[in-house]
Amino acid sequence: MSRTISLAIFHLFILCNAALGSPLHGRENLAAFYSALVNAREHGTTVDIHIVGDSKVAGVGVTDGYRLDQLINAGAKGYPLDVTFDGFGGQNSWLWANGKVEDFIDKHSGASLLIIDFGTNENFKVAEGGVQSLEQVRANHLAAIAKIRAHRSPSQLSILILGQTSANNWNPNYKQTLASMTAINGVLRGVAQETNSAFFDPLELFQRAHSEAAWMDQLPTPLYGDGNVHPGNPMNLAMVGILAGDLFPLPYRFGEGHPQLMSRWVPVDPAMPPRVAIRDDLVILDGMITGGKNKLDDKLIALPIGYRPPADRYVLAPTSTRGTFVQLRIGADGFVRIASKYRGNYISLDGVVFRVD
Repeated sequence: MSRTISLAIFHLFILCNAALGSPLHGRENLAAFYSALVNAREHGTTVDIHIVGDSKVAGVGVTDGYRLDQLINAGAKGYPLDVTFDGFGGQNSWLWANGKVEDFIDKHSGASLLIIDFGTNENFKVAEGGVQSLEQVRANHLAAIAKIRAHRSPSQLSILILGQTSANNWNPNYKQTLASMTAINGVLRGVAQETNSAFFDPLELFQRAHSEAAWMDQLPTPLYGDGNVHPGNPMNLAMVGILAGDLFPLPYRFGEGHPQLMSRWVPVDPAMPPRVAIRDDLVILDGMITGGKNKLDDKLIALPIGYRPPADRYVLAPTSTRGTFVQLRIGADGFVRIASKYRGNYISLDGVVFRVD
């Protein structure tokens, strides 16, 4: 599949997701990230994502299963990711703008997506920068993003700002009321618009969830201080579940396709070329091929990226001579080769199965 066609398909899926009313705004500003997904599909490259923010990122007081980096990995639909995070529990965007953004610039030059998630602690007076006014919240984010853009252009790095939602927090000093978080979200969305960044609005998502189906009320809620729920728990679980549909509109691996035949190998029946399918972590081949050379290491087919094992596998495949088999080597490089001498004029791939995890 050509890069142009791949990008066109991504754009089509993005438009379809937008029509479904996703709380992601400015998704056109994620072009660098979507290009990285196309490169991953075509060349097997790793997609680098970095997340920075307050305690919801760090996993402070929450179970590991709710951490943003782990949840994004789980929702990535098979893409090879390198997700890193810097979480600063009890801190706010002042810390981000005053020193931590330089850490990102220095250490994550290969990232194609930066997710910024500050807001929970903007009203927390013992944070390093103290309580931040709405104007200070805006200034902090604008200053940090300006520093980033001096090194990485929008064509190299996409930026996604996560909004906030009100929470049942045990500490009233955080002031995570509906009014406070609505005001902060207005600032964050404005920053996203000013900097050509994307903005994801969890408050919009969760208000809709409560009013329409109350599905958020049914989420598991591990306990935090004084028996209340840390805001990172159900929010991250629900938020990333929706966000992953926008970040990964197409799966890394197609459900079924046709491997490339090598050398002189051709289908026994031209109307039924070999097929390759993937089910979870199992790759399944079928079809009969003929015409190639009966010699060791002769290449039969080339498997697409995403359908290749991490290490060589050896399997047996039937031949046209009844009751005989040929050993095949499924290479980590994607080539299926002859690994033993055989008798017959065709090889059947029916039932060849191997793992890719």
